[in-house]
Amino acid sequence: MSIRLTPSGWFKSSFSSQSSNCVELRSFGTTVLVRDSKYTGSAVQQPIVSVDSDHWPAFLELARDRVSGAVAESVAIAVHEDGGAVITGQGVPLVYDRQEWDAFVRGVATGEFDFE
Repeated sequence: MSIRLTPSGWFKSSFSSQSSNCVELRSFGTTVLVRDSKYTGSAVQQPIVSVDSDHWPAFLELARDRVSGAVAESVAIAVHEDGGAVITGQGVPLVYDRQEWDAFVRGVATGEFDFE
């Protein structure tokens, strides 16, 4: 497994290669944080979706299967016909295009984000 760790401690899929446009994750205690690397504003205001670690396997299953659905009551994935996806949680939407989502899903399929 070859996870790419950014200087800030966030992970991205090894399938994202050198791209700066990707799904980034960080395991933080009993929560997995998700953000969009395209964000260029203030770090304090960066949109982040929190997924409880108990719901993380279900989140990964939705992503791997490329289907829309909700995990618990507060986090959802909407997969679009063009291959992109939107992760929504706590009122925060994170929008990914086909290439970004594909790189993340490929990482999910190979177990790169199986935090234990």
